Amino acid sequence: MIKFKKNIIIVLAIIPIICGCRSNRPSESTIKSDLEDISYIQQFVNGGNKEYKITEVSIDKRKKDKKEDIIYCIVELENDICEITSYLRLDYVYYDKGGWIVENSEQYKEVSSVPIIPVNDADILSEFELQFQEVKVISHNTDLKNLTDTIELVVSKGAKYLSAHGTIFAEYIFDNQFNYWRFSNYYNGENYQEDWKLVGSWNGDYADGYNYSLDITNITEDIAQFQCLIITGNNSIFANYAGTGVIDWSNRNIIYDIYTKTNNRVTCIFNFSEDRAWIETAGGDMSIEMESISGADSYKEKETTQTYETTQGYN
Repeated sequence: MIKFKKNIIIVLAIIPIICGCRSNRPSESTIKSDLEDISYIQQFVNGGNKEYKITEVSIDKRKKDKKEDIIYCIVELENDICEITSYLRLDYVYYDKGGWIVENSEQYKEVSSVPIIPVNDADILSEFELQFQEVKVISHNTDLKNLTDTIELVVSKGAKYLSAHGTIFAEYIFDNQFNYWRFSNYYNGENYQEDWKLVGSWNGDYADGYNYSLDITNITEDIAQFQCLIITGNNSIFANYAGTGVIDWSNRNIIYDIYTKTNNRVTCIFNFSEDRAWIETAGGDMSIEMESISGADSYKEKETTQTYETTQGYN
């Protein structure tokens, strides 16, 4: 009887040892360590300037077999910009030599990411430094849940033909595919003002010695009053006309008609940008670079020395 009891004790002692080889399955700490060697995770952990660290690993579900352990993991990663949630399936296989080894890994759900901070102010200033001479960040309206950040800025600039100042609002959207704040667009605030230096005298030369002189005498909303004088290469008048044109502020041009000495109508387009102005004809057969030769205040002085023949064209 004593011998029988000893045999039972020996058998019971051996059972945990035998079972332990296969029941000692990968722990969460082992899984976390193995994850760092998987190429999908390495792209984040060793991903350059914005490296991530694994902050948490949890098991979503698990399927166990004698020599297989299929584990569905939820992996949380984080860097100084965002948090990423990745869903990975790990297929462990048990070997007599080597123990539990990851044979295969794959995503079983789409990765998701959310920002943890607003857009960096330095990135905002960099975005607008070529458009404005002075840029100041006033405030952020950050919605991390909806992945948006709207920034209030005060800006100003002084270009050759434009000066501007006031408030603008920049909109950023968090790109959860590449995990960064992406600039979307900006819009002007109510107090943003642009002052186009269009009123005054403009002059340009073109083919065969022709000279094109355009005086923009007044601008009211989207209407420009002008006086135009075109002199040929032999110093005769080709056109001498005054009228009004329509301003298209979105396309930055003024479209107007003039009449030549022979009463031919020519449609002209005065194009303007911050640092350049040029005139084209509607048919596109002429392009004249124009320079401002006087400001609005000096127009009255020129008005006393230049005579324009008509505001209706030649009859």
